[in-house]
Amino acid sequence: MIVITPGTIPDHSLDAFCSLASYPFSLKKLFIMKEQKDPELWQQAKARADFKTHLTTYVVINGLLWFIWLVTGSIHTHPWPIWPTLGWGVGLVFNYLSVYKFKDTAEREYRKLKGG
Repeated sequence: MIVITPGTIPDHSLDAFCSLASYPFSLKKLFIMKEQKDPELWQQAKARADFKTHLTTYVVINGLLWFIWLVTGSIHTHPWPIWPTLGWGVGLVFNYLSVYKFKDTAEREYRKLKGG
């Protein structure tokens, strides 16, 4: 299997190969499309994926804490898992706000300082 990575084949060689081969698609277009990503969009997608991982971890760990509290017979005592659930929940809310609601705050501040 031959793997083509960016920069390994000059553009003119790729053009010649594409013209010799009778493929229904252009390898050059496929090659260029794969290497180009919008950095801002990629950063936003990564932040959203990280938040979803954080949320999943929160649900699993806190569910485990509540399960431990329930099965250890502490149901008639103070529900101690409320403290890590609330504390971590505050952090989770701020994580959500930074990813979904205030994602362009730095950009607005930059424009304000720049004078535009």
